[in-house]
Amino acid sequence: GNIRFDSRSGSNSYINTGNLGIGTTNPNATLDIENSTGVTVDINSSSGDGQFRFQDNGITKWAVGRDNTQQDFVFSSSAGLSTDPVVVLKHSTGNVGIGTTNPDSKLDLSATAPILTLNSSDNSVAQGIEWKHSGNRDAYIKHLPFTGEFEFNVGRNTTWGGDFKFVTDT
Repeated sequence: GNIRFDSRSGSNSYINTGNLGIGTTNPNATLDIENSTGVTVDINSSSGDGQFRFQDNGITKWAVGRDNTQQDFVFSSSAGLSTDPVVVLKHSTGNVGIGTTNPDSKLDLSATAPILTLNSSDNSVAQGIEWKHSGNRDAYIKHLPFTGEFEFNVGRNTTWGGDFKFVTDT
């Protein structure tokens, strides 16, 4: 294969065929980095996005990296991290946004008709959502697929029986 390392300004260095190994003499992938004490790869960009792009025939299908403008970690379905973000981890809050670049809560789903799906492979156990405060369960909603029932519980986990309201806007 061809190997070319060029130190001239504006020139390209490349390996034309085969795999590149760093820390190994037998690389098993196009780029194989091995170290028994751990591997760190630094992507350092002072003014632009630092990202990995996954392409098909030169067209970016996915990009993952840090959006330099917002400092957020982004999964995008196009070449630019600020264009078509699918999942955003907000740097300033740690909030995760799906369908939004500015999540207001720890998990913020945003779409025309957002639906959160809980999909269990075992229909003999309940699935649902719990609300906790300082580790204590305050309330939960569970679906019992084996009976078809929904269970709504409000109150502390040892003394169930708080108020439960359905409110309609008039």
